Amino acid sequence: MICRPFKQNWLLIPQPAHAALAAALAARWGNRDFAPPEPRSSVLLAAARHDDGWAEWEASPGLNGRGEPVHFTEIDAEEHLDIWRRGVGRTEAQDRYAALLVSLHATSLYQGGLKDAPGALPQIEAFLGEQAALQRQIRQNLREDPFYGEAVGETMLMHNARLIQVWDYLSLLLCCGRPETQIIGAAPGRSAGERVDLSLHPQDDLTLRLKPYPFRESPLSLTLKGRVVNRGPFADRAAFQEAFHRAPEETLTFKIERGSAWSGR
Repeated sequence: MICRPFKQNWLLIPQPAHAALAAALAARWGNRDFAPPEPRSSVLLAAARHDDGWAEWEASPGLNGRGEPVHFTEIDAEEHLDIWRRGVGRTEAQDRYAALLVSLHATSLYQGGLKDAPGALPQIEAFLGEQAALQRQIRQNLREDPFYGEAVGETMLMHNARLIQVWDYLSLLLCCGRPETQIIGAAPGRSAGERVDLSLHPQDDLTLRLKPYPFRESPLSLTLKGRVVNRGPFADRAAFQEAFHRAPEETLTFKIERGSAWSGR
């Protein structure tokens, strides 16, 4: 669950909705300066399904210690690992290459900082080990499939894994609100192995400008639905869930625009 400030309330956005937004970005990625994803169907599926393991949790969301809706960064590490295991397994049942990308995405998150979770290092290390073994197995199996060819090689695989990271991050910036001016480093460019730094300038909570611009159209318009609930505190989980399931839906419309040369954006 993503808790986005909305007026005096929260707009609660399920993780699979965030993933669907990442997939919408993926489907429009590519122009003369940025290569479209290949193999397209598998990479787009990875973007769309990378948070499928959250389905059970999102059906029965909980509260933090303050009696407020739990933001996804507040999830207990052990529960978070189980969510990733479910997501990788579900994706593997559909597409092994997509599952490989989802697994690589999960392990990169833990290797890149979530490993600081106190008291959870043994569970995290076990998870990283099992995912590394799964990744080796999937890669070995796919090497025998002529359809995937270079896509299983290290250069192309890391190109696609980085695409998933960039789409995930852009989607989170939009979903969470209040993004800051920043550089998104090492975005995949016009060929595997080429990297480009993206300069990101928010115009407001719903509009981003990027330079160089990686999408086919500008402006790029995207929509997302969430549920509006008060900030709490709620008396208990049951009271929150009743409010959540009865809460009105709100649709946000985002825009991503091409940064203009004259402004340096």
